[in-house]
Amino acid sequence: MKAVALLDRAVRAATIVAARHGLAVTEPVVLAHHSNALIHLAPTPVVARVATVTAELRPGPDWLRREVEVAGYLTAVGAPVVPPSDELPPGPHEQDSLYLTFWRLTPAVGEVDAGAAGAALREIHDALAHYGGAVPALDPLGETDRLLARAELAPDDRGLLARAREEAAAVVSRLPPPRQALHGDGHLSNVILTSHGPLWCDLEDTCLGPVEWDLACLATAARLWRDTADERDALDAYGEHDAALVEALVPVRALFTTAWGLHALAQGARDSSRAARRLAWWRERYASRP
Repeated sequence: MKAVALLDRAVRAATIVAARHGLAVTEPVVLAHHSNALIHLAPTPVVARVATVTAELRPGPDWLRREVEVAGYLTAVGAPVVPPSDELPPGPHEQDSLYLTFWRLTPAVGEVDAGAAGAALREIHDALAHYGGAVPALDPLGETDRLLARAELAPDDRGLLARAREEAAAVVSRLPPPRQALHGDGHLSNVILTSHGPLWCDLEDTCLGPVEWDLACLATAARLWRDTADERDALDAYGEHDAALVEALVPVRALFTTAWGLHALAQGARDSSRAARRLAWWRERYASRP
């Protein structure tokens, strides 16, 4: 019920802000609701992105403002991203204590090809290498620690993730200095295949770091859901990168997504199997290790 009530608030907030800017929304359609709510403000070509579950860990609008700014920059230089809306100011806006942004509707026309997505990510990285806006440094353990501190876990699972945290901390301590702005959350669920090709979206985790962090996001998602062909195709199409650094970053990323999955479950996510799969991945990882 908590997730349903939050989603209802998100839909109301999006339609109210849209109406304030002259958009007549008669049939709002919820496209997805995971860490944020995505709502097509039909019949307009606008999608509202309302911070819901994520907002509890990231209060205020600064991270959303950064996302809009980075996406606007990438759109202006022709990089393959979903553009901010030009039907009304993209935001961030505040309504009913919720922050939201607006994006151009980009209908999907089929399944995303991992190779094409990897090549598109390379285009984004090449463009972001010249981005001059303010972006925070990669800090995956800071948010992970805050999430795990509030997670309800069985003693065995908490011990498992404590071991995972030690492994991740050892990797982070050896990371090279930040290199450039990144997407920050570069897995294939953040790509839409459109009539203009694959477009990346969801830039709210934009940060400064090695490009291999985004590639580790790709690799981790593929391994968690047992689709290693996608990992291979995407990384091959991306081109030159430090494969050893990607491999080292996989457990860091896996711990980050495990922590977020537990948080989403506590906030009312209906599908508990995803959190269970992430915990199982860690058990399998350490089963063959002393």
